[in-house]
Amino acid sequence: MTSPDVVIMGLPESGKTTYLAALWHLLNDDRDELQLSLASLGTDDRAYLNAIQKRWSQGKVQERTNTYGLKTVSMQLCDGNGNRFSITLPDLPGETYRDIWEQRDCDIETITLLTTPCVLLFIHSEKINHSETQGRRAEAIGPQPNQLQSSPTNEWRPSNASTQVKIVDLLQLLRRAPLDIGPRKLAIIISAWDIVKSSNITPCKFLHTNLPLLDQYLQSNADQWETKIYGVSAQGGIFSDQDEVSNKTPAEVELGTSYIYLSDRIEIIGGEGSTYDLTSPIAWLMQPRIEV
Repeated sequence: MTSPDVVIMGLPESGKTTYLAALWHLLNDDRDELQLSLASLGTDDRAYLNAIQKRWSQGKVQERTNTYGLKTVSMQLCDGNGNRFSITLPDLPGETYRDIWEQRDCDIETITLLTTPCVLLFIHSEKINHSETQGRRAEAIGPQPNQLQSSPTNEWRPSNASTQVKIVDLLQLLRRAPLDIGPRKLAIIISAWDIVKSSNITPCKFLHTNLPLLDQYLQSNADQWETKIYGVSAQGGIFSDQDEVSNKTPAEVELGTSYIYLSDRIEIIGGEGSTYDLTSPIAWLMQPRIEV
């Protein structure tokens, strides 16, 4: 198995599948001008992508990744100069990365997928667990009046760790054998950006404020990780968990009381302002790395 140029990472429910569904829609929409275009794709992958894109277009919550029984999606993309490169969007269940953290183990196929020079890392803006930090603060303050004593069932477990601790450790594991391949490029996707955009915060400031350990790790290891941070709203609203069939045309979806083109639901905030082009983080990843 040949290792890909780009791989997706992210803990459970971090927005990987929704991004992939919206990306597939854009790659097949003739009205959209993207930095990258589709060059080739396997037949089996097409069936899977069509399935998740259909749910996305109808405003439905995605099924769990394991429902489809597919581990990776591989495609070739082409830039404006005709250069082709491979990208593996595993839609690996977030549980895979969770288990790497908790059990310190992964299979050979996953190792192959993760030995790639470019990483697309997803973090859901509303699903950041700060429990470990809160626990340490409580420990520093000491026991409070009427506070129940901890029981053996409340002992700390790896699953209790905060989101940023897990992510930093996963990135550190990518710098160790058998996953270490040297310095890499890292595009961080803060998903569900529509939820936080009203605060007028930038993606970089969001990371600094909400994931300070991760922010410090990346700054102190800039020679190992060339990083760019994006805020992405790939679904553009709150999706339904119902399975009723949408009666709208493929170019429309009902979100609240408005009907808009599907691509207009998408927004990505990066260094170049606002766009709907979800290929832009991948295009950036494929640019030559700047040596520090």
